[in-house]
Amino acid sequence: MLRHAYFSVWITIFFFLITTTHTVTPDFSAEQHAHLYLPKIPKNFYFYDLTKIKFRTIDAYQKVIQHWQEKLIQGSQRLFNQLFEELELTPEEIYSYTTNQQIIDRYHILMRPEFVLPNPDAIISQEDMDPEILLFLQSIFFKYTSKRNVTFLLTDQISTPTATYGSDDSEHFVFCHPFLYNKEHIQQYYDSLQNQQGYYYTELCANGEIRWIEIPSLLQFSLIESASRVEHQTNFLGFILTNYSFEGRKASKESIELYIKLQDFQAQLEATLQSRHPLEVAVFHMKMNHKSAFNDKLWREIVRTIAQAYDESSLQKIQKFTNAMKKTTNNKD
Repeated sequence: MLRHAYFSVWITIFFFLITTTHTVTPDFSAEQHAHLYLPKIPKNFYFYDLTKIKFRTIDAYQKVIQHWQEKLIQGSQRLFNQLFEELELTPEEIYSYTTNQQIIDRYHILMRPEFVLPNPDAIISQEDMDPEILLFLQSIFFKYTSKRNVTFLLTDQISTPTATYGSDDSEHFVFCHPFLYNKEHIQQYYDSLQNQQGYYYTELCANGEIRWIEIPSLLQFSLIESASRVEHQTNFLGFILTNYSFEGRKASKESIELYIKLQDFQAQLEATLQSRHPLEVAVFHMKMNHKSAFNDKLWREIVRTIAQAYDESSLQKIQKFTNAMKKTTNNKD
């Protein structure tokens, strides 16, 4: 899938020795790399029936954000310590390669849809997209990123709701799956802002459990996640670490995998924390079929910390709704 194309692309890529002079961002650090970009934390959070979610204390949710910001910084420091040992480069020196025009040009050539998608002709371009769908994508997406050089595309050839690639000094591309981003779901999103009816997506997990999420929350979450990846140039920096040598030195497989884990985590965390019902979103991700015990443990901890911030009445409302959803899905079986 495009989101991880820098790690799984089947094209054989040379490891290039980079000797070009590049601009260094002053005082850039591992802490800045891990900084949570949260431009739209809601003033109020709501259940599907438009009742307000309550927190235990006035600063309870802010403490959740601070807790995970610290965890993310710890992971980033570990990553850049490893990269310094392997490449003998500081964080700002590594980031400076994202402004190298030779690298930017090669990246955009190798990441073209015809190289990474089985049927690039099946992509719906931004120009051919339904104006209502495009307006929705833009109206949500641009609230969560400072970048504006973004083109939207629709394709059913990705395995996730959205996928991204691109660079700040050229252009970013956001691929959206039409199964999720269609006129019916967009209408449900707007309806949910005005009435008390919930529209839910349900899915059977490998362990037999059912997981669910409100469709408007899933629409929002996936666009915020992709906005985070664009904001941090996730795909491009991963491509550089994976495919280039730095004056004869290369990043290890362990460091590349750690980078991918941290950037996935950061994008999903930023999207979760800015969702209108963070605990529902976190539980939905906790119940997914994680490929590693690390991710499973991580999301259980995220759920625990967010739940601790909710007050008792809100937790009771969630439990009551959970019991009703289980009963409904069991009856369908």
